[in-house]
Amino acid sequence: MLSKNKKLDFTLLDDCFMVKNCGTGKYVKLGSRETRFLYDLIGEEVIPVPAGEEMPSLRPEEKRFLQSKFEQFGFIGKSVDVRREKRNVFDCSIVSFGNSRICKKWIGFWAGFISKGGLALLFLSLVAMLSMVKLFYPVYLRAVTTVVTETRWSAMIAMYLIYLISGIFHETGHLAACWKFTGMYGRFGLKLYFGFPAFYSDVSDIYRSSKKMHGIVTSLAGVLMNLELFFLSLCLIPAFAKAERLMSCLLMFGAFNLGSFIVNLIPFAKFDGYWLIRNISGINYLYDKSVSLAMLFLLRHGSYSMLQEKKKSLLALYGAACLAYSVCLWYLFARAVMTCLELLKLSDTGMQIGRILLWIVVLAGEGSFCVRYYSKARNYIGENAAY
Repeated sequence: MLSKNKKLDFTLLDDCFMVKNCGTGKYVKLGSRETRFLYDLIGEEVIPVPAGEEMPSLRPEEKRFLQSKFEQFGFIGKSVDVRREKRNVFDCSIVSFGNSRICKKWIGFWAGFISKGGLALLFLSLVAMLSMVKLFYPVYLRAVTTVVTETRWSAMIAMYLIYLISGIFHETGHLAACWKFTGMYGRFGLKLYFGFPAFYSDVSDIYRSSKKMHGIVTSLAGVLMNLELFFLSLCLIPAFAKAERLMSCLLMFGAFNLGSFIVNLIPFAKFDGYWLIRNISGINYLYDKSVSLAMLFLLRHGSYSMLQEKKKSLLALYGAACLAYSVCLWYLFARAVMTCLELLKLSDTGMQIGRILLWIVVLAGEGSFCVRYYSKARNYIGENAAY
């Protein structure tokens, strides 16, 4: 239900409210106390809060934190922080696509595979791949040899094309699952994430579903699509045994999708593994809370009495792993850029300038990451708050 100014859309779920900024598409789940507080700020009760047990009122520090988050999401005020966040050059959208007719047909087709039949197909593909590898082992060995002897430029061009195709199918899996469970899905596009170009899809509509399993399946749909592509590509290799270049491309395609399956399940960045843990645990903003808590421990700013000791330690440990992984991602970005610079065969002066500029970008990126989460850490108020 829309508010009077048609800026906010409220949806009552089983145990919470879903609030959407109609202008930015930002979704947030709120409890009864937080929703009442938002009603007080906008001066309107859009959907009555169901009567229930008497709940304690929000503390002053919780209200300050919530108000700052509501301003950031554009629920109140002029949404200055939302616009500033979109200008972050280290985590920004490059291009995105909406709900065109072609996209709907494409997503609708793959939504049919989000079922037990789709899992059966995945299992059959695994069996077929293992059988083919056993029967045609020499062919696969020759394919590996062909890939190793590829020139660096041809291999790099092939990998970029493979990345494009695999990324589209990966995000299609997420969008298809969201469409299957809610009848809705958001935008799909390309963004920068820790310096790397990365595909993304907006599946925040999945939170309209009250079933936890729907969120878990949506988180896994992308990597399962990569796994299926890995199985199918290896099954096709023997059919092109006489076409060595095509055979090597199929092997590279399969290897990339297997790597994508593994990397995306790493939970220390906002990849599929993180969203899987977030959906299983039910902790909203798990990444932000954990990194913020870890940063405060590292900087010796104390702890929070509102979190149980065991949970506080687990969150801080997870946050520390996320901080370390962010450094690893920037290191991998630097290595990738250096490889490209070497292929360009620049002069010594050009290479030196390239290294300096690269270090500036890497240090600025990691510094921006740390400053952003330190700022969030100062406002962090623990589990009993909405964020």
